[in-house]
Parts: sequence; C-alpha cells; structure tokens
Amino acid sequence: MNPKVPNNTKKNLVFFLETRYIGGAEVYLLLLASGLDKKLFNIRVAIPKSNGTSEFVNELRSKGIKVDFIKKYNILNNFLYFNKIKPDYIHFNVPIPSINSCTTAILAGIMYSKSKLYVTEHMVPPEYEPQSFIRSIIRLITISIIRLLYAKLEMSITVSNKNKESLMKNYKLPKNKIKVIYNCIDIEHITNYNRDIARELKKQFLISDSAIVFGTIGRLSPQKGHEYLINASKIVIKEIPQSLFLFVGKGENKDQLIQKINDYNLSEYYRLVGYQENLSDIFTLIDIFVLPSISEGFPFVILEAMAANKPVIATNVGGIPEIITNNINGILVESRDPDALAKAMIMLAKDTKKRNHIAEMGCKKIRENFSLEKMILATKEIYK
Repeated sequence: MNPKVPNNTKKNLVFFLETRYIGGAEVYLLLLASGLDKKLFNIRVAIPKSNGTSEFVNELRSKGIKVDFIKKYNILNNFLYFNKIKPDYIHFNVPIPSINSCTTAILAGIMYSKSKLYVTEHMVPPEYEPQSFIRSIIRLITISIIRLLYAKLEMSITVSNKNKESLMKNYKLPKNKIKVIYNCIDIEHITNYNRDIARELKKQFLISDSAIVFGTIGRLSPQKGHEYLINASKIVIKEIPQSLFLFVGKGENKDQLIQKINDYNLSEYYRLVGYQENLSDIFTLIDIFVLPSISEGFPFVILEAMAANKPVIATNVGGIPEIITNNINGILVESRDPDALAKAMIMLAKDTKKRNHIAEMGCKKIRENFSLEKMILATKEIYK
C-alpha cells in the first residue's frame, strides 16, 4: 500500500473560466480538474456567476471539485480571492483571446504575483480581414493588451498546432512560451453505453429502424454551421429518402434553425432533441456523424464520435485536419459549402464498406493518440 502524501506537499491549483454553457472549454476543464492527482493538488474552480452556469457547476461538484464564485470584470475582487486562496498555480481557460473576464482575472493574478500563471487557448480567431477603421483600432488595442499580459505567463497552452501558429503570427507570442497539448477524451466512458436507454431514446425520438441517421452534436450557434447542414439535407433527401437528421444541443440559434427547416418543408426529417447528458447512448442512434462548423479549435465531439466507431464528415477548419486525414479516417469538406457536404454524406450513406472502414480507422486513431491520460500527464508536466 502506497503511503499517503502529506497535505503540506500538495500544491494549490485554481482553474478560472467564464462560462455560460457546457462547451469545449468546459469539457476540457471537467476532464482535467477531475483527472489530475488529488494527492498532488488541491483543486478548485473559480467562475463568475451568471445565467447558464448551473449545469457546469453541478457537473464539477458531482466530481468532488470545489467551486467558488467571483465577481466578473472586478480586478480587486479577483485579487482578494487569490490572496485568500493563495494558489501555487492559476490556470486560465480562454475560449477565444479577447478582452473579457479572463483578461481581468489574469491581471489580478499578475498583481498577486505569488502564483505561476498558465492559460489554455481553446480557439484562436481566423486570420484578420480588414474591416472598419474603428474595429481595426480596437483589434490593435486588444492584441497589445493580450501580448503584455501573456508575457507574464509561464506558458500558453493551445489545443492544436493551427492555434499555435495563429497565436505566433497574429499575437506575436514567442514559440518557447506556447505548448500544444491536444484535447483528449475518456475513451472507455464514451464507449460504455446502455442498450436499454439507447433503445428507449430511439423510440422517444421517433427514429425508425430503416432510417439513415445523420447526427450532429454541439451548441446551436452560427459558428457551428447548422444552416449549411440544413441546406445540404435538401440534396441528400432527394437521393436518400430514408434520411433523418438528429441535432443534439441547445443555443441561441434554435428558433432560426427550426424556421429554416419549416420553410423547406423538412420537419418530418428532423429531430432537435436539445442537450443530452449521456452522449455514449446518443451515438448509438447515429449512422454518420457530421460537424459543419465555420470555425473550431480542436473539437471534443469529433474525438468522441470517432471513439464511438462512427464515420465522421467535418469541415476543414481549425485543428480538425490534425485529427482527420481525408478519406482515411474521416471526410473533410470546405466550410460553408452545402453541395460538398451533401456529396460526402450521400457517398458514405451509399457505400457501406467505405463507411465501415473510415469508422474503424477513426476509432483506431483515437485509441492510439487521444486517451485522456496523455492530456493529463502533459499538462501536469508544465506545472513547475
């Protein structure tokens, strides 16, 4: 039996995240905070309280992780919090680099000066395109502030090489201050489904045994590109009348998407089922997984779909090409191109052999490269 590690050797680790829903950054933090060795770290999560945080807070607390609410955009409050907790490490989670509550919290952490500071960038904006003079000035100010703050960090973590390149090019961060640590998943959890629950969900969602189900999982927001999948579905249905489209998730774009589906008279082919907690059961309903995003970081949901042995069609954006090799372990199409998306969907639906091969190769890729233990070990090693 291993001796217990004395409490005085533990390091205090605070994660900070501004959250409004459970998305990629939240999944990352849940996996990392619950996976790090509790014999080595006293872990707590600090978040500004706002509408939509309850699901995330409940998930954290269900895993035994302490949660503290701090004031948003309040440098003094954040400083006093750090001074009270006395963290050895503060790890900020930034969905996208901008001036937000994470920025003020980073400044408070710098002022506290007794912690080592880290940040994980989950998604970096695409290369800048000139807009109005005012917006250009705002962007330059934002970049200048971020560069000044990030210079005080021990390390910036990015979830893909694409993100690293963008941080170096657009934010001028030095190469030696950025480390790529890919998002990884709990493979056994996502593959451990309940047959009875899956069967009941199929009945609940009115999915027939003959349907070919194209599924997508994610927040219903413009970034996720659902409208392009709806446009593509018009083409797919003509070729494959037994098609059915399963949208899992909630978000601000729900009403617009429903209106678009109704305008095309496609409601009988769609199931919008909201947020679902047990994705392992949901994946059993899906024949072909589709992610039509306009922009992405390194999406967990693709890793999960591939681990669940589902063939994946995704857009060639962000870090997705670092997961999918086209026509080998998945299919890549250009974003905002419903014709290309429809062509790929029809091809996989009709070619069972190719569909199964791609699913098999995708599952193999995830099992060999994206186990949760790899992400936790790599992150633990940067805390010095």
